[in-house]
Amino acid sequence: MLEGKSLVICMYPSSCEAFSNMDFSDEVTLENLHLGKIHGNTWVVLNQSLDRTFDMGALDWNWLKESLTLANQNNLSPILFVNHECIKYKEHENHSIKYNILDILDKHCVDAGIKNLNLIDAGMHFNPDKIYQTEFKKHIANIWITSDDRPKTDVMYIQEWVEHDKLDKQFAGQRHAICDLSYVKYPLCNLMSRFKLNRRIFYVEAKRLGFWDNNPNLTFCALGQSDVMEETSEEVIVTRIPEVYKDDQFATDILLNFDNKNQLQAPAEMYMDMENSYPFSKIGLGLYPLAPRTYQDSFITLSAESETSGDYMFITEKTTLPMLHLQPVCILGQKGIHGFMESLGFDMFKDIINYDEFDQIEDVTARTIAQTNTIYNSVIKDFNNVLQQWKNKEDEMQERLCNNYKKIKKLMGLMNMNTMLDPTAIVDEQKLNSKDLAEWLRNS
Repeated sequence: MLEGKSLVICMYPSSCEAFSNMDFSDEVTLENLHLGKIHGNTWVVLNQSLDRTFDMGALDWNWLKESLTLANQNNLSPILFVNHECIKYKEHENHSIKYNILDILDKHCVDAGIKNLNLIDAGMHFNPDKIYQTEFKKHIANIWITSDDRPKTDVMYIQEWVEHDKLDKQFAGQRHAICDLSYVKYPLCNLMSRFKLNRRIFYVEAKRLGFWDNNPNLTFCALGQSDVMEETSEEVIVTRIPEVYKDDQFATDILLNFDNKNQLQAPAEMYMDMENSYPFSKIGLGLYPLAPRTYQDSFITLSAESETSGDYMFITEKTTLPMLHLQPVCILGQKGIHGFMESLGFDMFKDIINYDEFDQIEDVTARTIAQTNTIYNSVIKDFNNVLQQWKNKEDEMQERLCNNYKKIKKLMGLMNMNTMLDPTAIVDEQKLNSKDLAEWLRNS
């Protein structure tokens, strides 16, 4: 009999590999399953991750069934660290999902006698598109913020430079390469991996205002750039044109021709001259999702976040990585996300882009149009003058960016402690409910 409260099963490599690197108080092998124990309450299945290919036909689900059966036999509550991009729900906009993991989980839970399954990192919208025999309970966490399986963005040089006061002033008076405004060439950078509604609107309005094509750091990445579907006929693409653009020929023409455009990555992403372009001693090797040079070239990052609606605020690596690269961030996301981030103590650089002009607009279409216009009027229309004004107070900006860095590192540490070291606490206490984060950060 396994003593404990929960059994953690990992679906995605980010969570699986993060757990695999931990120190366990106990390890045991039962038939085909290798288990590790953390904090006396939680067992983790360490065999493999459920999903590396997003292709159900290539997966072996037998050990998932074995894991659920083991949980039931030992009275352990099963917790699945799930990839929310494989869950289909009513409001879903991701056309690239090849299967719905809830269908598979429901079948195996029923076979194993499991009535309830806790899902961690299941996304904000969780309104399944059908009724299941299993009760799926969603808990909010984002393992991407804490996992170790991607190239390091928090390179040592940045951390030492930010915290030079703890290191005998070794870096005092020096400018960090990424944070030095003399490197800046473009007002804005972004990376949009899927062509969601608000991203389509931003794309159209940026083209309308004339600042998309002359800024190579505004880009859709090559992989999954538009959620390419099996069928790409004009009739199918028309259904993806936002309602606001039905009678807008300019917008319609752009969106109908999107798949025919050569969607290149930003210049810094297209080559790897390690010695000259990415000197480790200067700017490190944080290559996901943007290269350091792209941040270095840009004044501010537009984070195209995963969620655009809902009451529970949600940020991912799209927002945290620019902060770790000492970059101001404007978020293309949920209503109120900027105010929420500010309530946690983050500086959203309201004096650069005044989010009051769009942050509380309920309709995502109207909010995105207003946000795009605010970005244009605040940063792009007179960028040379704006940049010069900030160069005159660069020390102030650097201090504010460093404070954001320290705050995001603190948040990452708290999430790491609770998602990896004690996931049972998330299930029991809902610690990662975004409405409680502000108090949580203040008291830690």
